[in-house]
Amino acid sequence: MPIIVKNPPQRVQLEEYECEINKYLERAKGVEGVRGVMSMGSIGAPGLSDIDLICVVDDDMVAGSAANLGVEGLRKDLFLHGPVIVPESMISQLQYIIYASNLISIMGDDYVDSIVTPEEDLELLKLMYLIDFTESRYGQYAQVKKRGYIDQRAWMTRLWSITHTAGLADDLGIDLSDQSMEILSDVRKLRSDWLEGDEIEDDWFVKVFINSEKVLSDVFKTACELAFVKLGGSQLPDKCKIIVGIKRICCQKEESSIRGEWGRVPRISQYITTYANSRYALYLRKYGFDILDDSYDDKVSPMSLLMKKRASMVRHLYRFHRDKNITFSMGGYLGLPLSKQRKIDSLKFRLGWIIGNIT
Repeated sequence: MPIIVKNPPQRVQLEEYECEINKYLERAKGVEGVRGVMSMGSIGAPGLSDIDLICVVDDDMVAGSAANLGVEGLRKDLFLHGPVIVPESMISQLQYIIYASNLISIMGDDYVDSIVTPEEDLELLKLMYLIDFTESRYGQYAQVKKRGYIDQRAWMTRLWSITHTAGLADDLGIDLSDQSMEILSDVRKLRSDWLEGDEIEDDWFVKVFINSEKVLSDVFKTACELAFVKLGGSQLPDKCKIIVGIKRICCQKEESSIRGEWGRVPRISQYITTYANSRYALYLRKYGFDILDDSYDDKVSPMSLLMKKRASMVRHLYRFHRDKNITFSMGGYLGLPLSKQRKIDSLKFRLGWIIGNIT
């Protein structure tokens, strides 16, 4: 199916970003319980960069009072997603929840120096984020290919994030294939050409989009092999799967790396399936998901202990958001929904998957 390109990025001045951030901060100042706001990353490419914010709030914030910390009503081309809302008691552990770089305090109390992560933990966290980020993209790739159209504004940002993925891989000593390096060069050229004022041809953009998936497959395979060693893995079952909410993950030895599929029942839900090598099943088990039985918990390593800590922090933040009725916040990603696993999920998923793939 050919992919139609929609919503090309617009030329935006840096001052327009500053204006939107200031609007957000004025809104945040009126929310009781907000302790501070930080920006994350940088606006290195106006028109392509997005705004990433972290809001620190009181642990005892009144449920529902954080509603105005969302980005509704602000420019959707600059705020591609909501902020990360973190209670003050957890902010020092931020790196165990999300991969946060280039943090700058822009309102209220300054928490930047309180976020300290031991170097030995940071190295292992980089490997986790490499795997988790890469897996998260496959549902998005599958969605574009199934629907037959692509939001160029959003995907110019997502494609650029793959260069950060390659940077993490390089930090961990993971060598990418020559083909992956060539595709990364195309991603960089796509961005530089646009910043220099050139218009991006649709065919060229779609080609880079399709090829970029190969880079993530390359990264995921090697990262999972490294994690398997660090987790003390040995033998894994031929096949295993798990369903939680709208997400299904199927692992088997024959799967060389990773691929995704996507379906949707209009006005009901979307459904995502990830197919991955069996090594990924052990990885998910260390996050506490029941894709394998507890016999796979026997071997304990520094990485498995850190994964347990990270999963606990992410789930704690999920419960905080749920209890405070914060529905718009970004949070930590562990590969599967954090809602309680129920037997009815399997039936609902299978029914939705069948309907979503024939409509």
